[in-house]
Amino acid sequence: MSKLNTYLKQLNKAHDDYETKFGKGSLEDTIPYFDPVNPDIDNVQKGINMLNKAIETGKPLPKFSKEVQSDIIY
Repeated sequence: MSKLNTYLKQLNKAHDDYETKFGKGSLEDTIPYFDPVNPDIDNVQKGINMLNKAIETGKPLPKFSKEVQSDIIY
């Protein structure tokens, strides 16, 4: 298994832990915590750290405002 895949598994666990703490779907409309299009080890590690810090502090990640949400094109 590549090193990146190892970190992606850790990211998935952090994602699940976040949703356990803040509720299912709680990551919807949050600011991006990693780049899913071009993931690299550094970027994924930062995402893991952001999720874990939110869990530890009990403060969820910020969400996009309704205006910004309507302007985002996926």
